[in-house]
Amino acid sequence: MTGCATARMKDLTPSYLMNPPSSFSSTPITYTSISAIPEDQHHVLVSADSNGTILIRVWGNVCLARLDTNRTDIRAIYMPHNDASSVLVATTNGDLLHYTFDMCPEELLFVVGHHIREIQGQWATITSALKQLQTEWDNGVRLFEAKFRLLRGEYAKYGCKQVPQMHLYTLLCSGLCYPALELFLSQYLQEQSILKMQKTFAHGCHAVDGLLHDHLAPSAATILFRLSELRGLGRFHALSFKHIGLDMAVLSNVMESMESLALDLSAMQRAVRETAVDFGLFLDWVGDMSAFVTNKTATGSRNPIDTQRLGCFLNRAYHVAIASRQKDPTGDIELTFGNPVPQGIASLVREKERIHRQWTALLDQEAASTRSTPLAISKRLALLSPPKTVVFGPQFTVAFGNQSPVVVLDTATWVALATPPTAPSFQVVQASMYVREAAAPRVAVVVSDGYQAYLQLLPVETTAMGSSPSRAQEHECIRSRALIGWSTVVSLVANGTRGVLCLLSHQHSTFVMYDGECDDSEVDDE
Repeated sequence: MTGCATARMKDLTPSYLMNPPSSFSSTPITYTSISAIPEDQHHVLVSADSNGTILIRVWGNVCLARLDTNRTDIRAIYMPHNDASSVLVATTNGDLLHYTFDMCPEELLFVVGHHIREIQGQWATITSALKQLQTEWDNGVRLFEAKFRLLRGEYAKYGCKQVPQMHLYTLLCSGLCYPALELFLSQYLQEQSILKMQKTFAHGCHAVDGLLHDHLAPSAATILFRLSELRGLGRFHALSFKHIGLDMAVLSNVMESMESLALDLSAMQRAVRETAVDFGLFLDWVGDMSAFVTNKTATGSRNPIDTQRLGCFLNRAYHVAIASRQKDPTGDIELTFGNPVPQGIASLVREKERIHRQWTALLDQEAASTRSTPLAISKRLALLSPPKTVVFGPQFTVAFGNQSPVVVLDTATWVALATPPTAPSFQVVQASMYVREAAAPRVAVVVSDGYQAYLQLLPVETTAMGSSPSRAQEHECIRSRALIGWSTVVSLVANGTRGVLCLLSHQHSTFVMYDGECDDSEVDDE
């Protein structure tokens, strides 16, 4: 589709935002530029199913209209050039129908389609980033949880029913160490083991923080900005959005949910950074206590322990462990130590799923609301004999069948043009228009009598069918070429601009290109 006013097709997003990096492992982090609305690639895909439902998709993946024709005999469908408010339909019984319906201006159609397509892409980024977020966190805490899970066995030896977090808090406040905890510190938490835990946990927190800052937050901001752009377009073009079917109330609800998700992401970043500091402080102190109970001196220089912050951390861990024990008395030891990151990740996943359901419902409602779009049949044409195949084109429409002659119609007026008939013993297998600039139009056909197939170029008279035959018609065809060994031809495509005829044979799995301006007696370009 061409002719759209690009001055009215503006996307302000690239002026304010950047897309997240294309890879989760980009080093250094490089943000990708937001692509503008294509100026010369305004494609519309039109399709129909066996129930007579016509789908109109911008760029092939954004469905902006769903039309019910109640025709179960649709053979081919076509959208006229530069007209997004009508479709041409060919039926199996030989009828050609021209449907018209209300549609918003093409410029607005592509702007809305562009925003929806980009939002879908950012949703995919958020989904992938959340999965990676969970993986990085699990990797970061795996060693820590594996070590501290051994506390349960040591406490079972002493028959202790109390939570280890209480004894850790007591050790910090009074210096008294419970025997099971002392045994655990001396046997399982050696200096190298603690250093490895610190390194792994710090790496996990850094990776999670990077995903939140570099991928999730930019994607959420981009989605929120594009949703606000859609809402602004909807308020300014209320009637046009009514044709598209986007509900402004539902769109506003999606925006409110996205605002909440953006705030949750910001809170999650703070929680991850606080957790990294708390656990780093806790593991430093555990290293000192391990050296203390084994009468060793900790190597390396350490900063003074912030006992007030560590006390708050262990007190919170104690209350969380007590709540977990009351909920499940026979369960495993509580290993989160009260850090909010695991619950925060689960909450983000649930919130993302809820918003995505809202967004999907908005698009489904948009598609469903266009079902009620009134359809009008502006033109109808019944062919004399039902064709097997109908091929629509910008200028000409070709209809043909095994026993039917080739019929060429002007796509704009549906006037049948004169073409020479094929020999009675031959059947038309494939046909395609062959149009060259400053030359009379022709139709390329593949005919076969069951034993031998021929590729032919037939003249097309621009006058209506029924006029006196011209000299070209008297000679029946302009060029003919025998297709040796080609008993079946699956497809024929003629390109007059390049002067080539393309054939695809299913029997030999062969694709061949012929020179459309060359006779058999001349040199073939094959």
